[in-house]
Amino acid sequence: MLKKREKKVLIELLKNGRKPDKHIAKDIGTTQTTVTRIRQKLEREEYVENYRARANLKKSGLSIIATTIFEWTDFSKKDVRELAKKYILKHSSVVFFARGKGMSGKTTIIITAHHNFQEYDLFVDGLREKWDNYIRNFDCFMTSVDTIYKRFCTKDAVISRLKEGE
Repeated sequence: MLKKREKKVLIELLKNGRKPDKHIAKDIGTTQTTVTRIRQKLEREEYVENYRARANLKKSGLSIIATTIFEWTDFSKKDVRELAKKYILKHSSVVFFARGKGMSGKTTIIITAHHNFQEYDLFVDGLREKWDNYIRNFDCFMTSVDTIYKRFCTKDAVISRLKEGE
C-alpha cells in the first residue's frame, strides 16, 4: 500500500511523466530529493511501468481500430494456446490482447490498429487460417480513428482509485 506522499507523486507522474522532480516537489510541497527517491521506488516496485509518447493515430497513417472477440474452444491444449498467443503478439497492429469471459461465451479480445480494411482483413484471414479449429463465435467491431471520443487509457481510472479515501 502506498503512503499519501507516494500516491501524490504517482498521480503527478501519471498526469505528466516528463515533469521534472523539482516541479513535482513544488506542486506537492516536498523536496526534490524526496520526489526522486519516491519516483525510483515507484519504478522499482513497478507502479510505473514506463514513460512513453503517444502518437497521433491519423497522422501515423492508421485509420481503423478493430475490436475482435471470439471464443477459444479448447483450453486443455496449453501448447496450442501458447503458439496462438505468440502468433497474435507478433503482429505490430495488436494494441491490446486478453483472455476473459463474457458476451455469449466469448473468451478472447484483440484490439488492433490498421491503415485500412484490407490490412485488417489480412490479419483476420491469417488468424482464421492458422487457428480456425479453435475459434468460434467470432465478432468484430470497427471504428474510424476520426470517431474515437476517448482513447484507451487507464490513467484516469488509476488516479481516481489513488484519490479514494483522501
